[in-house]
Amino acid sequence: MAKSDYRIADEPAPGALSNLAVRPLWPFIAIMFGGVWLSWTWFVLNGIAVGSPTKRKEWLWIAGGLLGSVLLLIGLVSVERNGLVPEVYIKYLTILLVVWKLGVTYALYALQSHTIELYEYYGGTVRNGIFVVVAALFVSPAVLGPLPEFMRIVLS
Repeated sequence: MAKSDYRIADEPAPGALSNLAVRPLWPFIAIMFGGVWLSWTWFVLNGIAVGSPTKRKEWLWIAGGLLGSVLLLIGLVSVERNGLVPEVYIKYLTILLVVWKLGVTYALYALQSHTIELYEYYGGTVRNGIFVVVAALFVSPAVLGPLPEFMRIVLS
């Protein structure tokens, strides 16, 4: 019997790294324990592992998320340096940066959730990511510590 070339457009195509696949909940939680350096990198790895049909869109979200974080931080620094907002309110404005990062992370979670559900439906297995999340508590300071403050804020 000939092999069929039929393929569902949004069906995952697992690759060699499929044994590293996790539910997108774990990279989503990882932003809270490790930062965007871990969370968004994990989303990329997860998308590659399951052969996500939306991985290019996910990468665009990550690139936009990093660019947006840099621009927001530059804006916050310039607002503070120019004295446009009283110094006491700057801490409240930094919440915009946190909300931005969480919003991008939620978009990544939503994109990958559908793919992972299909991946599991067609027999794929996912691992538990709790160990990576817990390890992030201890590893993040070592990863982010040597970076310049600007990069540390963007990637945390």
